[in-house]
Amino acid sequence: ERMLEEAMDQECFIPYLQAFKGFRWGIGMESLTLMKVYPFEKFLVDGFPVVEWVETRNNGRQKRHRSLQHFQSYLGLSRQVEQSGDKENIRWFNSKMMRSHYYIWCLSSICPKPPKRLNTEIGKKLGKKWDNFKEVKQAKGKDAIMRLTFYATRLLFQQLKDNICF
Repeated sequence: ERMLEEAMDQECFIPYLQAFKGFRWGIGMESLTLMKVYPFEKFLVDGFPVVEWVETRNNGRQKRHRSLQHFQSYLGLSRQVEQSGDKENIRWFNSKMMRSHYYIWCLSSICPKPPKRLNTEIGKKLGKKWDNFKEVKQAKGKDAIMRLTFYATRLLFQQLKDNICF
């Protein structure tokens, strides 16, 4: 573990570790995440995130954050929903290990009630989102936690973008 800490103390990792601070992960989770997202520039084009506007069925436009989707895919949050009649099946892609680590982190750090909940800005945002899921009954159980992990990785993307690029 000490060797891992020494390796992560390199200057190139400092902005990443600063972005991770608000999540309060342990060294294991930080090193796993760092392994997947370093270098962050691989998710950008000319130093900026890729955002596309696509036409929808009802002549509207919808924003697609391609860089964020790519980023979440590296962290195991890439899925395909298959529908046939009234049946729906979700197939997950990429790192099951990363997905399970984020799931467990949300379950243990965000889902408990406030005295035991993560007490950082990020913890408060995620906690508010979790409370909203429970209050509105918009999502339940595993689905709610997976939505929370998607939101957590969106916040992580924003933190990394702010610390590294802008």
